[in-house]
Amino acid sequence: MEYSLAKGQLTAAESTGAMSLQLLQAMVLLTVYEYSHAIYPAAYFGIAMCARYATALGLHQQRGRLNPVHEADLDVVEEKRRLWWSIVILDTIISAEGTACTESSSEDILPVHDRSWDTGTFTEADMYTAGSPANTNMGMFARLSQASYLLAKVIRHKSTPTHDAAFDLEERNNLQRALQSLLTLTYREGSTEYMPICPQTALCYSALVILNSSAYPGTSSVNAGSAEDLEHTVVDLLMPVADESLLSTELHYRGRPWSLDRSTPFLLRWSYLIAKTFQDILTHVGGSSESQAETVPIAGDDQQRFIRERALKGYETMRKKLLLLGSQWCAADDYLRMLDVRAGGKFG
Repeated sequence: MEYSLAKGQLTAAESTGAMSLQLLQAMVLLTVYEYSHAIYPAAYFGIAMCARYATALGLHQQRGRLNPVHEADLDVVEEKRRLWWSIVILDTIISAEGTACTESSSEDILPVHDRSWDTGTFTEADMYTAGSPANTNMGMFARLSQASYLLAKVIRHKSTPTHDAAFDLEERNNLQRALQSLLTLTYREGSTEYMPICPQTALCYSALVILNSSAYPGTSSVNAGSAEDLEHTVVDLLMPVADESLLSTELHYRGRPWSLDRSTPFLLRWSYLIAKTFQDILTHVGGSSESQAETVPIAGDDQQRFIRERALKGYETMRKKLLLLGSQWCAADDYLRMLDVRAGGKFG
């Protein structure tokens, strides 16, 4: 098996004490494969090893501006920075709260525009920080890096809240605006057809689901609080995020086959979270939960029916999306099994 061979060769190289960017790049690629095919705990340990290896090579020192930097050295610094951000992105997605990388700051430099990197025509003036407002001068990799930075902030915000409710609310609203701005920029660029397969889209919507969930981490995004709290969570907060994701996916389905060759394994977690959100809506709106006391009391049968029909359509669409992605990445099968266990035969 090619994976076992590659894993063995990398392990052998590491055991000799070899230290090079090329070896680290190979380690990152192998970790992407492990994540995409749900090879755990290898993916979890693999990204941690990448982070430690990158730190040993000093890649974390390329996060900020280095002064002075000779023009001839910019490409070397940029290659290291791009590799560091690749590891940060994977670490955020795979490890969540238990990341091995040092937490990124708003002053960390993002990768330069992809076209500029390909042609080698960039200067320090072309660089943006993670805290910069999203704009069209950033390339896709820079925006993906920015999306992972925001996702990490959302995870920290939800897992370690402060004791200041006003501060937490302000931070939540700021994160919501930043994520929506990054999504809006992608639409504004005229790349709507690529929204469902863009990696930064996947990370932004995943972050929005986590941000607007009533509990994190937990077994269910809406498993705590009163009926009124559930209504606010599933209808006012989560439903708009799920609907936006559904519309984005439907636009791509319309009149064309799924472009697996242009998609990314980062779509897996997003698709699962949105399908799970639609499950929660079906469970808590309209009386399909185990206990009627947990059902959201929305006034009007017509409104309930509309919400449930939309949620059922969304759930089925996201399941189809995962089935298609499963022909490319085995991790989709695990997400589908988790959905089936949560559904308990209620939505199939």
